[in-house]
Amino acid sequence: MSACPKIVNDSIFLSYVEDKDAGGWPQTEGVLTDNPVRCWVFDKSWVGIEESQQNIPQYTGLSLYPNPSVRRSVLNYALVQGGSVSISLYDASGRLVAVLDSGFRSAGFYALDINTAKIANGTYFVVLETPAEKLSQSLVIIH
Repeated sequence: MSACPKIVNDSIFLSYVEDKDAGGWPQTEGVLTDNPVRCWVFDKSWVGIEESQQNIPQYTGLSLYPNPSVRRSVLNYALVQGGSVSISLYDASGRLVAVLDSGFRSAGFYALDINTAKIANGTYFVVLETPAEKLSQSLVIIH
């Protein structure tokens, strides 16, 4: 099971994929998985969570889901401080494939939808650059 918790206003959203075929081979012929996506919503007061620093993350980070990607993937990232942000996609040889997003972002949590349907099969790297840090995450694309 893969979970992705997120706090929005006064609720906690916990989305997860119920992995019924854990350990199985990924679908490579464009067949969608039978694994359902579930979402639970909780009021923060039920679990005693207190917000600190108005929902500002403790560290800069990024994650991709699903990975491997068939048609699309979502890049979730967190910024500790605001500033200029650039998110780029590179192939395995280090060539720039696309600039996925760029501009000023405030400190906080973000999600970026990446359409991988027209990108060739292979291993790629998503690179998040800020004035203070440079992070990368591999992304495998299969069709």
